[in-house]
Amino acid sequence: MNENIQTKLSALKTKVNSVEYLSCNLSKWDDVNAMIATIMQKYGSLDGIIHAAGVIKDGFLWNKELSVFKQVLDAKIKGTENLDLATKNIDLSYFILCSSIAATNGNMGQSDYAAGNRFMDDFAMLRQQWQQLGLRKGKTLSINWPLWRNGGMQVNATAEKWLLDNWGMKPLSTEIGLAALHYGLSQSGASFGLVEGQVDKVTQALEIDYSEAAQQPEVQSKPKVVAAQVAKTEPSTAVTSTSDMVGQLQEDLTSMVIELLKIDKNDIEFSDNMSTYGFDSVTFTEFTYLINTQLELDVTPLIFFEQETLDELTEYLLEDFADDLIQHYASRIESTDENEVEPPAETSAAENIAVEAFAEAQTQPHESLHTDYIVDELPPNRTHNGTENSKEPIAIIGINGTMPQSKDVDSFWNNLLNKKNLITEIPKDRWDWKKFYGESDLGNSKTTIKWGGFMPEVDKFDAEFFHISPLEAELTDPQQRLFLQSVWHTIEDAGYKASDLSGTNTGVFVGIGSSDYHELLREQSSDFEAYSVAGWMHAVLANRISYFFNWSGASEPIGTACSSTLVAVDRAVQAIRNGKCDMCIAGGVSMLLNPGVHVGLGKAAMLADDGRCKTFDHKANGYVRSEGVGALLLKPLSKAQADGDHIYAVIKGSAVNHGGHVNTFTTPNPKAQAEVLQMAFADADIDPATLTYIETHGTGTALGDPIEIQGLLKAFKNTANKSAQMPKLQEYCTLGSVKTNA
Repeated sequence: MNENIQTKLSALKTKVNSVEYLSCNLSKWDDVNAMIATIMQKYGSLDGIIHAAGVIKDGFLWNKELSVFKQVLDAKIKGTENLDLATKNIDLSYFILCSSIAATNGNMGQSDYAAGNRFMDDFAMLRQQWQQLGLRKGKTLSINWPLWRNGGMQVNATAEKWLLDNWGMKPLSTEIGLAALHYGLSQSGASFGLVEGQVDKVTQALEIDYSEAAQQPEVQSKPKVVAAQVAKTEPSTAVTSTSDMVGQLQEDLTSMVIELLKIDKNDIEFSDNMSTYGFDSVTFTEFTYLINTQLELDVTPLIFFEQETLDELTEYLLEDFADDLIQHYASRIESTDENEVEPPAETSAAENIAVEAFAEAQTQPHESLHTDYIVDELPPNRTHNGTENSKEPIAIIGINGTMPQSKDVDSFWNNLLNKKNLITEIPKDRWDWKKFYGESDLGNSKTTIKWGGFMPEVDKFDAEFFHISPLEAELTDPQQRLFLQSVWHTIEDAGYKASDLSGTNTGVFVGIGSSDYHELLREQSSDFEAYSVAGWMHAVLANRISYFFNWSGASEPIGTACSSTLVAVDRAVQAIRNGKCDMCIAGGVSMLLNPGVHVGLGKAAMLADDGRCKTFDHKANGYVRSEGVGALLLKPLSKAQADGDHIYAVIKGSAVNHGGHVNTFTTPNPKAQAEVLQMAFADADIDPATLTYIETHGTGTALGDPIEIQGLLKAFKNTANKSAQMPKLQEYCTLGSVKTNA
C-alpha cells in the first residue's frame, strides 16, 4: 500500500465507520476467489462490484510483445470473468464495469486496451441476460468512460488542449461522472457512454446523431468549456539562410521531443525509431499538437504510422508542407542574394528538396497552382528500357469477360449503370455455406461470411470443340476452361478468325491465383490420373492457350494476388513494346470453389460480414470475394490503325512495384503506391492534372482505403507538371471502385 492510497483511506475513515483495503491480481482466479471468500466470511454479504482496474501499455501493434498485449487484455477480460464467477451465487445489487470510450472509437496505440474494454461492454449484455434468467443477481452496467479530470489516467495540458480543439472533449468532472453513474443504474440498458465538452464537435467527431441523443434525459446541463493553457516550447534561434531550414526544422522537432518526454538532447538520434524514446498514443497526440501550433501546419497523429523516425518525419514535412514551412520560417530568414539560395555542394536529399523549394519560391511567381509543387524526378533505374518503340501506345482491339451475374461485358456494364448489387449468398454448387457458418475461433473452421459474387453457368464447356477429351475436361480446372473460352470470344470480338492468328508471335499473360479445384479433387478422390497434374497447374493454363491457337510468343501465368491481372497487362504491354511479341492476350480468371480460403480470410477480418464492400466509407469493414474471367487482345497502336482494327481504348503507360518492408506483412505502403503511380505517369508521358477518372483498388478497409488515397494525393502532388496549366477549379478527378457492386 503506497502513501497515496493510505491518504485516501484516512480521508474515507473520517466519513464512514469502517474501511478495509484488500489487494489481489484480478487476472488470477485463485486470488480473486480468495478475496471474495474473505469478504463473505468476515462480513456475510457483498452489495456490489465496481471493476475499475485497467492497464495501459501504449504502442503500435507491430511493436508490441505478446506478453504486453496479454497483460492489458487480462486486466479487463480475465478480471471481469473472475469477478463474475466468484460472485455468481452472491445476491449482488449491482455489477459495474468501468469500460472506456476507446471501446467504441478506438485510440492510436491502444488496440489491446480498446479490445479489452469492448469485451466488457459485450459481457455486460450477456450478464444482463443471465440475470433475467435467474443465473445472476444485480444490475449489470458497463460505462464507456472518457478521460477523468481527477482519475488515475492523466494527460498533460497539451494533450488536453488537443482533445478540446479536435474532438470537443474535456476531462470529465467528478460531479458529472457520479451523476452519470446514477443515471446508468436507473436505466434498463446494460451499457452507455458519455463525454463532457462541446456538443457540436463531439457529435461530429463521434458520428452521433444528436437529434436522437437530445431526446434522452440529460445527466446535467452542458457545462461551460474552458480551454486548458498550453505551455508552448520556445522556438529556436532564427535561421540565417535558406540552407538552414532543414537544420532549423530538426532543432524545433528536437525541442518538442525534449519538452514532451523530458529526455536529454544527446540521447536523441534522428535515425532511431521514435517508440524507443517512450512515445505512446498520448504523447504522439501531444507531438502532433505542438507541430501544428508551433510550425503552423495541419497534420494528424496518423503520420506516425508511416514516419517512424525523426529523419522520416523531417523529410515528410519538407516534402508535403514545403510552402507552409517556407512561409513559417520566412520571418526569421535574413534577405539573401540569388547566389545564397544555391544548395551547398554536399547536402542530404531532404536538404536538397527544401533548398530547391525555397529558392523557387523566391525566384518564380506563382502563376498557377502547379508552382506550389515539388517535382521528384524518377530514378533512372525505374524507367522502362526497350527499343525505339518502347513508348508506343498499345491498342485494345478485342475484349471479352464474364462477371458475377453477368454473362458478358455488356451485361456487366448495364448492371453497373443500373446500380445492381451483384453479390449473393454462396450457391450450393460452390459449397454449403451453412456447414461452415458460425463464430470463428481457434481450432474451428467457422465464419460468419456467407456472401460472394458468382459467375453464371461455369460448368458449361464444349470439350469437343476445343479438342479435349471428356475425362481430361473433367479433370481440368474450370479456370482453364473458362479462360480458353474467353480468349476465343476475344479473338472473335476483334473481328478475326482463330486461324488468322495461327503461327504468329502472339504472347499470353494471364493472372491466376487459386487452386480450389485441385483441393476439391484431392478431397473427392485419392486416385490420380494422367491428366490430373496438367489439369490444375497454373503454368498449363497459359500454355494451353498458346498450344491450342498455335502461338509462339511468351506464355506466362502471373500470380500476384489482387494485382495479378493488372500485372499481366503490364507484362503484355512491355513484351510488345520491347519487340518480344507482335500481339498479346492479357487477362485473368478467378473462381471460388472451396471454403478454405473463404474461412481463412474471414478469420483474418478481411471480409465484410454484411456482404457489401463499402469503399471510402466510414463504415468500411472489408471486401467481398467474387469470381470473374476476362481477356484483352493487345496490339501496337500504329499497327492496329494500319490494319483497320476496332480500337476500344489505348494503354499509354503502366508500371509495377512492391511495397518493400513495412510495419506488417499486410500493411500497404503509401510511399510505394505513390511511386508506382509516378512511374506510370512518366511512362505514359501524361500530366495527372488531365485525368478525369481513376478506378481504385478500394478494398473497403479502414486501413487500406485511407492509405490508397494518401498514395494518390502524394503521386499527384509530386508529379504535377510545373509548366502546365491546371484544369479549371470546378473540374475534378473521379474515384471509383467496382468492388461496391460486385
